[in-house]
Amino acid sequence: MTVSVSGDGGDSWTSKQITPAGTNGKRADPVRALSGCTVRTDSHGVAYLFAEMFENPTLVGLPTHGFHVMWKSFDGGSRGRRCG
Repeated sequence: MTVSVSGDGGDSWTSKQITPAGTNGKRADPVRALSGCTVRTDSHGVAYLFAEMFENPTLVGLPTHGFHVMWKSFDGGSRGRRCG
């Protein structure tokens, strides 16, 4: 999962990869994968990234189980911290 941020209204962007490229249910963690994401900020400038982590149904069968994960950044995305 990669997050891109702009501090100048979209004229320039900085990207930060916050999960390994293999976090797709096939490599780094064969059971779990990430899907979708939403970015929100609060009035103090803290950025929050939310995503859904779910189990690979071909490995665990149905029904699968999933949960939400959250990353927080207090410094504009320079360093991320996973919560969840």
